[in-house]
Amino acid sequence: MVTEGEFGDVLSGLNPATGARRWRWTAPDKPVIGAVAQGRNTLYAATDTRLYALKDTTRKRLWSAEAPFTLFNVVDTAVAGWADDGAGSSNLMCLDRATGHRRWIRGSGAGDITWISVSDTTVTFREGAETTTPNVCAIDMVTGKQRWQYASGRLLGQPLATNDAVYVGGQEGTPFYALDARTGQVRWKTAFGQSDAAPVADHSAVYVIDAGGNTLHALDVTDGHERWRFDGGTFQGVCGRFDGVVYLTGYYGMTYALHAETGRLLWSYHATKPQQVITTGDGTLILTCSTAIGKNTLYGLRAT
Repeated sequence: MVTEGEFGDVLSGLNPATGARRWRWTAPDKPVIGAVAQGRNTLYAATDTRLYALKDTTRKRLWSAEAPFTLFNVVDTAVAGWADDGAGSSNLMCLDRATGHRRWIRGSGAGDITWISVSDTTVTFREGAETTTPNVCAIDMVTGKQRWQYASGRLLGQPLATNDAVYVGGQEGTPFYALDARTGQVRWKTAFGQSDAAPVADHSAVYVIDAGGNTLHALDVTDGHERWRFDGGTFQGVCGRFDGVVYLTGYYGMTYALHAETGRLLWSYHATKPQQVITTGDGTLILTCSTAIGKNTLYGLRAT
């Protein structure tokens, strides 16, 4: 899916094999589409006033809700994110994924809210200005009540919430932590920090770019020991593990495919600045790229 049009008011679905447009959709009155997601045969499109849930095969509207999300995640039972309240601040809001009914809403409290990560049980976010000591907060997905808050050094990285743990770190001098998702207690920590890119995790490892942005570390989820590392670039983001491969993007147009168990480089590709790597069910890898003048380009690659 991509947003198109002069003002980003058109959502288009592309054929992953050819890049040809299959369909296009606009919300009533054609508002700007600020964020999109997909999950459980449903498309979600956020405008500056509402969130729309659409059947992915027909684009039939399943529901819409007054939830002007600027950033949101979709999990098994819920949609949660930051919604603009129209007065210059944001509220943390959670909707039922099937119906769009609001479960709960929380004010932003101290403000300066940045980053959010959602699991089936926990909403995790970072609050506090970068000039202060930011906190990582965890909210119960069902009740909206705060479970815990953790602050140690300058936690400037984007947190990752899983059903079991929360991972977050900071710049040099601040470790990368694995926190218990229910209690916030430290399970383990590393000697290095985290870049502002979000880590990703699977059942056995968490993949994180260090604070210097030059090394990707694969860490064991149980005790944090290093399984492997990949050096030699200025890395922008790690884009998840798919079919035994971890994809990594760099600031100078490089995309890397690494063997998830060993870190061995399988292949690399140079394009304009990659922003995101998306995999499809037919073995196609899609790179979303942008240039300094704001022109966006999609590349379709064979993943093998």
